[in-house]
Amino acid sequence: MKFRIFGVLGFALVGAPAAAQQGQAPDSSRATVVEFGERRNPMPGPAGARSAARAPQSFDWYKARPIPAATPWGQAIDRAGTEQILSWTTMPEYTTAMVDHLIEHPTVVSPTRHFGYPIGKPGVLHRVDQIYGYFQALANSSPRVNFQLLGETEEGNRLALVQVGSEANLRRLDEIKRAMNSLADPRKTSQADAERIIREMPPVYTFYAGLHSTETGPPEMVMELAHRLAVSDDPLIRTIRDSVVVFIVPVAEPDGRNRAVEWHRRHNTNTFAEDARVPGPPYWGKYIFHDNNRDGIQLSARLTQELVGLFNEWRYPLGHDLHESVPYLYVSTGTGPYNPQIDPIAVSEWQWMANWEVTDLTAKGMPGVWTHGFYDGWYPGYLLWVTNTRNAVGRFYET
Repeated sequence: MKFRIFGVLGFALVGAPAAAQQGQAPDSSRATVVEFGERRNPMPGPAGARSAARAPQSFDWYKARPIPAATPWGQAIDRAGTEQILSWTTMPEYTTAMVDHLIEHPTVVSPTRHFGYPIGKPGVLHRVDQIYGYFQALANSSPRVNFQLLGETEEGNRLALVQVGSEANLRRLDEIKRAMNSLADPRKTSQADAERIIREMPPVYTFYAGLHSTETGPPEMVMELAHRLAVSDDPLIRTIRDSVVVFIVPVAEPDGRNRAVEWHRRHNTNTFAEDARVPGPPYWGKYIFHDNNRDGIQLSARLTQELVGLFNEWRYPLGHDLHESVPYLYVSTGTGPYNPQIDPIAVSEWQWMANWEVTDLTAKGMPGVWTHGFYDGWYPGYLLWVTNTRNAVGRFYET
């Protein structure tokens, strides 16, 4: 199933295929089945018969409009790759003009050129070494991208950091780091100096993907995100590139990612219906399963220690954790009770950014974008609280 996410500095652009309605054939006026994935082990009875229906993996709604050769701002479009990603997206309301095309850059390596197909191909997931291999190739081909390895997990796998921004901003990363550290400590920085830093220095916005290993989409999506940020001349993306340095931790749990991908390849490669998937794997990391996102107090896992260390090195003002559980976009704000140790300004910033994103995507006609009703704003053990408890802002998506 194809899902498409793009979010930077409070601007979220989402596209996801709607899950096929169980028991109903696709509307032939909107979609034509091209490929099929068999469901396995259906339940008995009429419900089982409906559940055993083949699940479409390609759709033809996009054929009602031509794929242009170039963007409105004059960049060449990868028309073959664009046709593929559109065919994997069930309906037009699950994409936007920001992500409904792929740029064909003459020198910067795209995921399509690297892997031979675009990101989001049904049934395909990439191991950590493949993801890192792409980011290294991207960094080698673009002066707007840096790639570096971080520390090891309990099983000896490395976390990694991708940095994307304008060439000028990447050249002054040391200066930006000093500025972020100064801005985070009012004991050392006057009001006048703080205002100067805000005026002169780009903030660092950090994404964490793949903390929960069976939430497989974000480590895939960030490869396309990084390429788009590096090559697109869309006026909005150019503004982001010039005004922000985007950090991406592409796989926050490398041990679990590899385990989940191997499990998928063994059991679920040709399974495209949620109720037909083989559950699992039975564990991800060496010691911790889903509760690696409850380790913000104990700091017992190596991945938590590495990510806290990354924040303490940079003191970036925004951290954004990417999750996946539902076929729509949840933008976090938390609900009461709010932790009294968090400044009310931070809580209002959660809500301000979330409401802006929900309003913008709703205005674009995209269904299923919501906020407020998911988790409390009190528990300090989530990964996003690495930033929230250090006078910065932590956010997360579920999609």
